[in-house]
Amino acid sequence: MTVSIAIQAHPSRHDWAQQLAERLGAQIAWSQAQGDVWDTHRRARLLAGTAADWNLVVQDDALLCADFDKRLIQTLQAPRYLS
Repeated sequence: MTVSIAIQAHPSRHDWAQQLAERLGAQIAWSQAQGDVWDTHRRARLLAGTAADWNLVVQDDALLCADFDKRLIQTLQAPRYLS
């Protein structure tokens, strides 16, 4: 099972976004001056591509639990998600 994670970020929270990206091995979609939140979200989803089984977009100010990535995989491997 593969999971792709992207960060939806605003430049004013650059450090937070970078820390999340490093922690999760994620790419970052930065807000652009002419874009809105939906444009940034769309671009974050496009970063995932089509190779992953699951795609997750995380906001740049998210507070994640310890071992979030491992817990995410465990949750997605639960029988109710594998049908």
